[in-house]
Amino acid sequence: MQNNIKITTLLVFLLLGFQTTFAQKTSKKIENLLEIYAQNGKLNASVLVADSKDILLKKGFGMADFDWQQPNTPQTKFRIASISKQFTALMILQLVQEGKLKLDDKISAFIPEYPKEKAEKITIHHLLSHTSGIVHYFPDFYQKFSKNNYTPDELMHLFWDIDLLFEPSTQFRYSSFGYVVLGVILERVTGKNYESNLQERICKPLKMNNTGIDNDLNIIPQKAKGYLAAGNLLNCEYRNMTTVFATGQIYSTVEDLYLWHKALNTDLLLSEKYKKLLFTPNQNNYGYGWLMTSQELSKDKKVNTVWHTGGYNGFNAIILREENGYFVTILANAEPTEVENIAKSILQILHNVPYEIPKKSIAQTLAKIIDNQGIEAGLEEYKKLQKNAANDYDFAEGALIGLSEYYGLLKKTNTVIQLLEFNATQYPNSSWTYSNLGSMYAQLGNEQKAVEYYEKTLALFPHDSVAKTYLENVKKKK
Repeated sequence: MQNNIKITTLLVFLLLGFQTTFAQKTSKKIENLLEIYAQNGKLNASVLVADSKDILLKKGFGMADFDWQQPNTPQTKFRIASISKQFTALMILQLVQEGKLKLDDKISAFIPEYPKEKAEKITIHHLLSHTSGIVHYFPDFYQKFSKNNYTPDELMHLFWDIDLLFEPSTQFRYSSFGYVVLGVILERVTGKNYESNLQERICKPLKMNNTGIDNDLNIIPQKAKGYLAAGNLLNCEYRNMTTVFATGQIYSTVEDLYLWHKALNTDLLLSEKYKKLLFTPNQNNYGYGWLMTSQELSKDKKVNTVWHTGGYNGFNAIILREENGYFVTILANAEPTEVENIAKSILQILHNVPYEIPKKSIAQTLAKIIDNQGIEAGLEEYKKLQKNAANDYDFAEGALIGLSEYYGLLKKTNTVIQLLEFNATQYPNSSWTYSNLGSMYAQLGNEQKAVEYYEKTLALFPHDSVAKTYLENVKKKK
């Protein structure tokens, strides 16, 4: 009997030792991968990875502030952009649970001044699930409005007269403005502002002490600055945080988002009945503030995930929860950062399947040449490297688009257009490229060219609301 106990005890210790060693090796693999991304100039962020029991890795890479050479750490605060939507969604569901509103309530019940023909069609469910038909943004929003300060009501007034893109519930179209409306409803039902609701309903109960609202005025210790890293490093273009409101105004840390993740495994914030609604797929597999997909890690391995990304002006972010209990969050303060690709590679390591080693940034390589020798020399170098070093550099569709944004900040319009038109020859089915070209020509007042490229955009991606709105406005003028 005693021998059996000894053998059992020994086996338990051996198993625990094996699990610890495996976790340590896995953590080291992930760290090595992230170091390569950082060395290639493609990761400036804080990252946290956990399994169902423990944190496997939490670490900062690069700088929170390049001026002062302050490094990113797990305590660095980042703007999380559209990841904020899941916080808005949960607070709305809390109101449903409290009997203060219903998912089939119309906008008109809470915002009587909202244009009647829309307000009496659109429900809370439509807003949460991006099936309302409200536009995402409109063509000149960034140029004319994104640097201004607005109250939530004033922000809502900017878009509420724009025609719906479709009848509510008939289609899916991602809409940040739809979540602005949810934020206004939250404030009116509770009689408290969005920030107070966030703190009282989520942050304080979960002890998320490093999460809050970034309003451009408050001093926020250990907050990361946002950068554009598509070419040589630049400070990102300014955007007033009141223009994102309930759709993306939250800042947080990887550690606080881990607390959020753990709380979603409990009934602390919501009962199981209502929590399920967050993760119940509607059109396009979108729940309420979360996207549900099956990730293909290899030919023989797929896993179910719920996740969301966020990004604007110097920041990219992802939060991902996987069916086996794995959790990944990446908060980056240098744009663009391939947060989805990095998260997928981390999952591949966790499941012990092959993963890609990140390649060098073609955009950063070309920027040095273009700055010194001009755009023609840069494009020639692109062709040369594509022919002779295709396995060493990242020639993805978005590489030159990101580089065009870099030169856009430098007001080098001709370089921007040449980069985008060249990218269109490399990726003739890139609606993203055509949309950016349409936007550029619209800003320049070249209606003919803007129409040409926006029409190409819609031929490839009929859901582009900016292209659709621009073309509709052109038709109205005629």
